[in-house]
Formats: sequence, structure tokens, C-alpha cells
Amino acid sequence: MRVFIITNNPLPNGMASTHRIDCYAKALARQGVTCEVIIYHRTEIYGRKPKNTIGSGDLGEYRYQYIGGTPLRGSNVFYRQYSDLMDKFRTTAYLRKQLRQGDVLFLYMSEEHFLTYLLIRLAHQLNIPIVRELCEYPYGTKEETLKIRWKRAFYMRHIFPKLDGAVCISESLYQFAKKHHPYGHFFKVPILVERSRSDESYRHTHPYIYHGGTLYERKDAIVSTMQAFGEACVALGKKVDFILSGPPSPHQQELNDLIHRYDIEDNVFFLPQQPPEKVAQYQNGAFLTILNKHDNSQNRNGFSTKLGEVLMSETAVITTTVGEANYWLKDGESAYIVAPGHPELIKEKIIEAFNDEKTRNRIAHNGKLIAEQNFNLSYQGARLHGFFEQLILEKSSR
Repeated sequence: MRVFIITNNPLPNGMASTHRIDCYAKALARQGVTCEVIIYHRTEIYGRKPKNTIGSGDLGEYRYQYIGGTPLRGSNVFYRQYSDLMDKFRTTAYLRKQLRQGDVLFLYMSEEHFLTYLLIRLAHQLNIPIVRELCEYPYGTKEETLKIRWKRAFYMRHIFPKLDGAVCISESLYQFAKKHHPYGHFFKVPILVERSRSDESYRHTHPYIYHGGTLYERKDAIVSTMQAFGEACVALGKKVDFILSGPPSPHQQELNDLIHRYDIEDNVFFLPQQPPEKVAQYQNGAFLTILNKHDNSQNRNGFSTKLGEVLMSETAVITTTVGEANYWLKDGESAYIVAPGHPELIKEKIIEAFNDEKTRNRIAHNGKLIAEQNFNLSYQGARLHGFFEQLILEKSSR
């Protein structure tokens, strides 16, 4: 068996989606599967410092390549549009030469209608399985407009049912997929995590809460999180700090206003996006992490990869009653869990975690055990390998 992962996400450096692709490829490789990641879209925006500059590489357990030969986008807008289109055709042409019976096409990409259609047609011609990864509600990261609803309806009615199935990150998405494709094959794989990339811990003058990643209100509820921290920090006599690392936040002015309101300028530290090893060190040194999830379609259907990394680092976490995490974690046993939209409840949990070290350490330890037992690559890789083998067998018997 060979598995070709088709994506528009960057490699080897990127955010949560890059990490999940990396985990899929490693998990399959450890089952003896040859895995190659094909990136059909040049990911590095012209005019910004690129995180990736090499067009292909060997990451030890699998290979990746940008089908256009480079991750760098051109300076001319018309050339960019031309290369975007041609890279889709190059992807199809490359796969037509490479694919054979016993292979699997695994799509980890946005609802890219045109390329998905080309790959479905190719897979059907060659009689090989084609499945997509469903880790988010289709178009769920965008504002819910009439246009977005129309695009989602078109995709789910005319394209999704032509796939052989999907690998779903949550029970909600699993049920959603079955509803729209009654004859498809669906498989649930939760978040995937490895042990921490570093055994070292960042040393800081005060106990600190750490947030590494994006700083969006819709996904991370970062404004209400800052409000909760500000109130807790004042209540604790400003003996706790908040360290945040990641891309600039579109809500920076609101965050600055809250920092000024609670007079916590000396307790909040904004850092640029950090390399994975540094993120692991900051995470290892934190006494607490907050994953504050609003009740919206993105969070109800998704499952935060960051949560797995936090649990694996044996850091206690505050999260909300929204989404897949509640199938795995229990309040007071393996996490601190509160209702969404109530920063005052997060404030209370921060104070509780700060004041009760024994309980906090027990919660952190139990969370790590759950991650080690359920989200590790060997266990989930074996399950995924079996699912793909089943699809191949069914295809060959037709």
C-alpha cells in the first residue's frame, strides 16, 4: 500500500493543519506504508518572509513535494493565478503516472471543487480508494453568509458523495458525513500527538499561563480569555503571568484595552510565532493553559490539536463544554471545564488551579494518560491502516 496525501497546507513548517498532516504520514509510515505528501498550492505569500523555501524533501519517515517545484508565490498576480491552475493539472498528471492498484488517495484540503473533481475522476478510472480528511465543518471557518451556505450545499450534494468516504476528527463530523453520504465509508480518528518535542522547560519569574497559536476570537475566544486572566491576575495579587506566542492578532487593540483596564502590562507577554521546540519548552513550563472555545459550528465540530499537545506536556487545561473534547475529558478529573461565553467561570478556574497545586497536578497527570492511551500515532496509525486496507479490498472485489 502507498498513500498519497494531497494538500494545500505548507510543509515542513506551519500551524495545526501541518502538524496533523505530519502525524498522519508518520502514523502510516510506522505501519510499513509508503507515504508521500503532495502540496498542490504554493503556500508562501509574496512580500512576507517565507517559512518554507524548499520545493521537496525527505522528513525521515515520508517525503513531500510542492508539485510546482517551489513553495514561493510569484510577484505578478496573473502569474500566480496561472501557476495555481497549472499546479492542479500537474498534480493530476503526476498522480496518473504514479498510482496503481493498492494505493490510496487521501485528501487533506479545503473544499477545492475543481481539483477534487479531477482527483475523483482519476481515482474512479484507476479503481483506487479516494477519501478526504474531515477535521472541520465544511466552510465552517468562514462567516456564515448565504454564499457560504450555497457553496457548502453544492459541495455536500454534488462532490462529497462521489468520494469513497472520509476520516473524521469528531463524532459530530462523523454523523454529518454519514448523513450526506449514506453509502460511504467513514472512520473516526481523534487528534494525533507525539511526546513533547523538548524535555526542557522555560523558566519564568512567575507561574504563567501559556497560549501558543492563533489569536482569534471566533476560534480561540482570545478577548474573553484576556478578560478572565485580567480579573484573576488582579485577584491573585498579580502573581501570575500570561505568555502568548503566534501570528499578530486581529483583535490586538481590544486586547491592549483590557490589559490597560486591569493594569497588567507587566504580566502579559506577546511573542512572535515560535519554532516547535520553543513552543514545547514554553508549554512544559506553564502551570496552566486555556483553550476557550465559543459555541459555534467550527468549535462544535472540530477537535483542537493544541489540546492534545497540552495534555501530552502534562499541563492542566481549562476548556469549555463545546465540541469533541467532552467525549474524552471530565471536569475536575482530567481538565477544568466550564460553560462557553462566561469569562467569570474561567477566572474562577484560574484562581482554583493557582491555589490548589495538588489537584492541578492530578488533573494534568490524568490528562496526559488520556493523550498517551488514545491519541498516540502507533495506536491510531494501526486503526487507519486497517481502514484503508478494507477500502482497497472492497475496490478490488468489484
